[in-house]
Amino acid sequence: MVESLILIRFSLVPELPDIVVYIEALEKRILGRRLEHVGIASPFLLRTASPPVKDAEGKTVVRLRRLGKRICIGLDNDIWLVLHLMIAGRLHWKKRDAKLSPPRGLAALDFANGTLLWTEAGSQKRASLHVVAGEEGLSALDPGGIEVFESDLERFAAVLTSANHTLKRALTDPRLFSGIGNAYSDEILFEARLSPLALTQKLKPEQIERLFAAVRNNLGQWTDRLRQLSRDEFPEKVTAFRPEMAVHGRYKEPCPRCQEKIQRIRYAANETNYCPKCQTGGKLLADRRGGQECPPYTSIQSYSIPSSFASAFHLPSTSERVFASITISSGQGRAKPSVDHLRVASMPIFDP
Repeated sequence: MVESLILIRFSLVPELPDIVVYIEALEKRILGRRLEHVGIASPFLLRTASPPVKDAEGKTVVRLRRLGKRICIGLDNDIWLVLHLMIAGRLHWKKRDAKLSPPRGLAALDFANGTLLWTEAGSQKRASLHVVAGEEGLSALDPGGIEVFESDLERFAAVLTSANHTLKRALTDPRLFSGIGNAYSDEILFEARLSPLALTQKLKPEQIERLFAAVRNNLGQWTDRLRQLSRDEFPEKVTAFRPEMAVHGRYKEPCPRCQEKIQRIRYAANETNYCPKCQTGGKLLADRRGGQECPPYTSIQSYSIPSSFASAFHLPSTSERVFASITISSGQGRAKPSVDHLRVASMPIFDP
């Protein structure tokens, strides 16, 4: 049997529990407050020209909401500031007129009672600020994924099985599900005892029901846990890796359920973690020939993959930022991939 494993990196973006706790902390500090000034230090941050950011100054914050993994600050003139933190962006609540220091400092939102400081580590500058008008402007930024706490099992199952993707890909696709990313998808799949590479249209009804319960339970429990962690303080320890997590970031540590060593599928700077005994029937999903990790990752465009093959396995289009490795193993040695003889696990990177 010839096998192909396509590994594509994810972003470690703050996810639903982190964003919910951020918003709750902001509500205590800026809801009903007048936004006095918006200072932007990074030329890469602001992604819109109209309405101008000046239209937000002097207006009162009347609502905050989450849009996927974005934080939306609504003002009394129907202008919305939409903050997307991406991988390294973080928010901090400081004293009024806190110093905005580039290159880490991106923006500062000044209120009478303090300053919301937005920083970003690293040099990629992926964080973004959109200034939009009304619900129509917000809708244009909505990837369309359903809110799992507002969905019933029937709706969840319909969205999950709308295409035949791996579970990891489906859960982290913002066009399918809102607010779930690399870290919490690992935790959800562990709780549901399902492989990250299981195909959505091959799941049994009881597996879908178990997954639905795990999604709601896991995200709900982690939101409550982060609330307790921050209490009345502004959340400063926003991270994709927490010691209380069952599998995510715990490679080679014992599974809390069965004591088997946690394994990983590694790609670029990120990885998917899982327990082989609890989730994959003891099977290792990563290529570990000679005890080594998969070969270095290169652009998927460098491989000659027929369009019919890409279509059959729902591989992402070339317009997406994709990094991948293709490993082919066979009892007869090297072999060409074919639709009939391949097991493909595609994990695209999405802009949440």
